[in-house]
Amino acid sequence: MIQFINGLDGSTLLMTMKVGLEEKLKQLVISRTFTAAREEWLKAQQEPDVPLFNYRYSHVSEVAAIAKHLAEATGADMDIVTTAAWLHDFAKPGMGDVPGHGETSAQEAREILLKEGIDPDAVGRICDAIRKHVGLTLDSPLEPMEAQILWEADKLVKLGVTVFAHMIVYMQKARPGFSLKDLADELRDYLGLAERIGASMNTERAQELARIRIDAMRSISELLDSELMLSKQER
Repeated sequence: MIQFINGLDGSTLLMTMKVGLEEKLKQLVISRTFTAAREEWLKAQQEPDVPLFNYRYSHVSEVAAIAKHLAEATGADMDIVTTAAWLHDFAKPGMGDVPGHGETSAQEAREILLKEGIDPDAVGRICDAIRKHVGLTLDSPLEPMEAQILWEADKLVKLGVTVFAHMIVYMQKARPGFSLKDLADELRDYLGLAERIGASMNTERAQELARIRIDAMRSISELLDSELMLSKQER
């Protein structure tokens, strides 16, 4: 079979390939690399005494950092915001969702903080913010400001280059064997939700950060799509 194809430099190349040969070569490469790839990942996790990546800690630490930034920008109570940020997902230690984790995290936070001797009124405000942080979009701003700040910080971590990095890690667990094409599709599909998350931001600084992060996501998505178009990867 003779095909004329465009080279990356714009030139025309003459290619001779037996019908079905490319698919056979693809399957041959898969069969050669599959076992090695699986063993490499298994060995990587067996050797260290730490997880390959602690997704939940990464998420929570980023939320805490952004929450403190937003609290400073808005004049919200820094102690309430910071404490709530560190404990907002305490009932959800892994990657997967846990139904009712906002309420459960608030209950566990109450026990922890009262044992630490924190003022009960402050504990109540912290737990209120934790309860209200759930949900990916808002119909109206949360009250008080500390609850809105925690919500915004939690959702900003779900935008930008950060969420793209987390998406790669998550897909390794949830969709073993995923391809770069799968990742590109996932990111492209997520952009619509990202826009709705951004539209739910209420404070001026969070709105600004959301715009920056969504623009970054869109750029990454477009670049990845353009690169994969050249490689012609299949699902």
